[in-house]
Amino acid sequence: MSAEAFCGDEAPVRLTAIRLADGQKVELRPHALLRCETARIFAHWVRDDLAAAAAVFGGSIKWIGVAASYSCRPRNNISGARLSEHGRANAIDIGAVGLGDGRTIPIRGAEAPAVFIATMRQSACQRFATVLGPGSDRAHERHIHVDLASRRANFRICQWNIPDWVEP
Repeated sequence: MSAEAFCGDEAPVRLTAIRLADGQKVELRPHALLRCETARIFAHWVRDDLAAAAAVFGGSIKWIGVAASYSCRPRNNISGARLSEHGRANAIDIGAVGLGDGRTIPIRGAEAPAVFIATMRQSACQRFATVLGPGSDRAHERHIHVDLASRRANFRICQWNIPDWVEP
């Protein structure tokens, strides 16, 4: 990584849990280190979209498995590549969602409720600048990456293939 690359944020926040509208907490396992705006958008996504998606099939979210958050590194850990949004504390990767009834919903797997996964993808693509998941590339086959990368003309990337049996 080049010496002039700036990593992190001047005042990142440690996000350990998100309080839902009903007062319950969704724990982040492990915690995430993010810049304030990314933490705020992520919390609204969990509170407004994911909690509602889980309620559709009678569930509640208890925890979110964080695969990665802040890490001062180049994209895809490739030496010489541009700084990753993780290096700016502007991205979070999700590996699984834990429900109140004890079930774990992996990002990729037949046991994932179709309506939940479809809603998760649709809502993530509306809220975040970048969404990469299974089918986007080899690095994102088992988790989803969301970030708030700043691009010209507010260009967005939404690359997460949902299996045919899932209807949005």
